[in-house]
Amino acid sequence: MGRGFRAAAAFIVAGILVTSGCAGKGRRPNPPATSHGSEVRARPLDQAGEGAPEAAAAPELPGALTVMIDNHPDAWPQAGVDQADVVYEAVAEGGITRFLAVFYTRAPAKIGPVRSARPYFVEIARAYAAPYAHAGGSEDAYASLRRLAVWDLDEIRNAGPYFWRSRDRRAPHNLYTSARRLLEVAGKRGWSLTPPPALPGGEVSGGAAAELVSITYSDNRWYRYTAAYRFSGGRYEKLVNGTPLTAEGGRPVTAANVIVLFTDIVPTGDKDGHMEVAVVGEGDALFFTGGRAYEGRWRKAAPDAHFEFTREGVPMVFAAGPTWVNIVGDRGQVSYSPGAASAPAPSAAPR
Repeated sequence: MGRGFRAAAAFIVAGILVTSGCAGKGRRPNPPATSHGSEVRARPLDQAGEGAPEAAAAPELPGALTVMIDNHPDAWPQAGVDQADVVYEAVAEGGITRFLAVFYTRAPAKIGPVRSARPYFVEIARAYAAPYAHAGGSEDAYASLRRLAVWDLDEIRNAGPYFWRSRDRRAPHNLYTSARRLLEVAGKRGWSLTPPPALPGGEVSGGAAAELVSITYSDNRWYRYTAAYRFSGGRYEKLVNGTPLTAEGGRPVTAANVIVLFTDIVPTGDKDGHMEVAVVGEGDALFFTGGRAYEGRWRKAAPDAHFEFTREGVPMVFAAGPTWVNIVGDRGQVSYSPGAASAPAPSAAPR
């Protein structure tokens, strides 16, 4: 794989999202091809999780919004994460992960806590040609925001009135925004939001039984954090350190699909412990859908290209509904098993 893969190829619009065509600047993706004898039909990710396009609720948003969400223990429970269409999870520093949440069907009234940007999250957000909400960022993140001309909504530098601080938590874990506020500022700045490309859906055969997926991000004496997904009733329930993750109001966080990307992750060497995470390039992947696991590959040709996900050389198909993408550096961090009865035991990390 290697971090050196930085091919500036033509726009590849796949989706989380596997499809082909052109993203951004008003051009629409081409419909995906069929493969593996499976029926593949273009359809948007929908929160209802229903298979047929006509069963999906009408989108509440005209296009995508992207928000950096805090995942420090002091940030739990988060607001709005249960309503995201796609969530990318990767380490920030100290073994603590951060979420890039993408909304394009549901419009949460409260999203957060909002935290700072990292360059690899900026490179992921760029493909959506959407407003990117955050609060500050590393020097490399700011450089990426400028270089990639991302629609930047920074609470610290240029969009403070569109965020608020709650009084029931301590800073920096108390900053929030909303879909309404993000739409308001996007309108004032003349940004035209567009929906992301459709997710190819359909039946996929084979795979291995995988009703419990476990991803260990950090396992040291200072901080222990494991994200797990337990398949039940057609959905994956997300667990953190063995406990179901719930959003504010007690709503469970679930997914129709779980994707694991393997890539190069190395420390930058700066005093703050930041990480360099290669998200432009290609590598191995695991796909979990319908309670089964599939080996595959990921590819992201450029920051303005969506990820492509393939299995045996052809696009992977997924179930309709929200998708979590976990980005890790080592296969040893990931395990899965046929049975979902026993989730990982709670660790010593605060909850």
